[in-house]
Amino acid sequence: MSLTPSWNFGSVGFGHIALPPNAPNLSSHKSSSDCGASGADEESTAGTEDVGRVSVFDAAKAAAPDPILSMRDQYNADPAERKLNLAVGVYRTAEGKPLVLKCVQEAETKLLAEQEAGRAFKEYLPPDGHSKFCDLSLKLLLGDAIDGMLADGRVAAAQSISGTGGLHLAARMLKLLMPDATVHLPAPTWPIHPDIFEAVGLSVAHYPYYDAETGGLDLDGMLAYLRALPHGSVVLMHACAHNPSGVDPTAVQWAQIAAAVRERWLVPMVDAAYQGLATGDLDEDGAGARALAAVPGVEMITVQSYSKNMGLYAERAGVVALLCADRDVASRVQQQLSRTIRLTHSSPPQHGAAICATILGEPERLQAWKREVKGMAERLLEMRAALAASLAKCECPPPTTSKRGSWAHVTEQRGMFTYTGLTPAQVKALRETHHVYMPNDGRISMAGLTTATCGMLATAIKDVLHAEAKHAFAEPATELPAAKRARSAA
Repeated sequence: MSLTPSWNFGSVGFGHIALPPNAPNLSSHKSSSDCGASGADEESTAGTEDVGRVSVFDAAKAAAPDPILSMRDQYNADPAERKLNLAVGVYRTAEGKPLVLKCVQEAETKLLAEQEAGRAFKEYLPPDGHSKFCDLSLKLLLGDAIDGMLADGRVAAAQSISGTGGLHLAARMLKLLMPDATVHLPAPTWPIHPDIFEAVGLSVAHYPYYDAETGGLDLDGMLAYLRALPHGSVVLMHACAHNPSGVDPTAVQWAQIAAAVRERWLVPMVDAAYQGLATGDLDEDGAGARALAAVPGVEMITVQSYSKNMGLYAERAGVVALLCADRDVASRVQQQLSRTIRLTHSSPPQHGAAICATILGEPERLQAWKREVKGMAERLLEMRAALAASLAKCECPPPTTSKRGSWAHVTEQRGMFTYTGLTPAQVKALRETHHVYMPNDGRISMAGLTTATCGMLATAIKDVLHAEAKHAFAEPATELPAAKRARSAA
């Protein structure tokens, strides 16, 4: 008869491990007389076991550096006094300093008072987190479109570890519910997107989005791609302030995209990391997601983050939701979502969610936050105007990838990032020659600029573009002797 220890954590069964009939008694201890080897033999064996030993973890492969965080690390290691970090998408004030929003500070004061009065504690949240926060967050993104879904019980939602954690949970749920799904991503997109989905075994593909020649949206290419997809395909879309391009569809274009979703019964996955920071208006920035949610019978996924628009980077506050066809499906999806969280991180952090719920749930605090978000968005717009003026003032030539022959895209794009159009070689030259740091795709964080540093960046870009042009002009002269020898040999 086999000895079968079993484990059961909470209500989730983890199975059993069967031991063979001749297994030793797990509670017994061997005495020295039971050992076949002498003490000297044991010392000799221990001394030779480590010779040539390979780590049990030796199969680990070196991971490629993070395309964004590695730039930050290089910036921090750079001893230059005059340097510029435009790599990481975090908000900075006009003085280049981090910002804790006043509404956040006031919400934390209230939460501390609640704790001191014995009305708030540090107990575990359930796996799906702060339910009030989830409902308020969905209302913020989807507006009136979510009301009927919530009333009908068609929503499975959970608090997530900000946006990245929400995308991971979405990926896990897709792998569970649609294991053969391909997630279709815009080209370009946040460089971590494909890694998240491929890490759980899903396939990814890319649809046309950014038009490099115009610096705008390739709407025709996008719509043609969507209309050719199989029914039920999963398509990730940025709610607003597209990362990295800063190019968003207009209201009319969103309506056309929603029509393609309905035509092919696509499953939109809306990544909303910057609501409010594109236009300064939270409702306007949610218009695209609301157009998709208004498609009759649509099933979709939303992922929200409050790192950027509330400045809660370290609090990891977010929401993931699956909008389902009916109550029964949503109930089962909610069970699986909660179980996935239980097996992943068990319970989400409370503090950031409590801050968000306090602000979103009280009209006066919500209005105060909206004013602060508008102020942040306005600063980003000011930096766009300042950079464009600096580029014009120093007579910087347009990026070599642009067919328009101008830097107009700097002011036409919106949100936290500008897709400069600089090539990887030009980005490398900026880093090595001028100590200006950005990802290799040429994306820059507008919040990393100040009025003083816009001129520094414009001059650096001009220098790199002129140096490259001068080198390209000189190349034929340096290659002429070799070409002449080749002709002589022929």
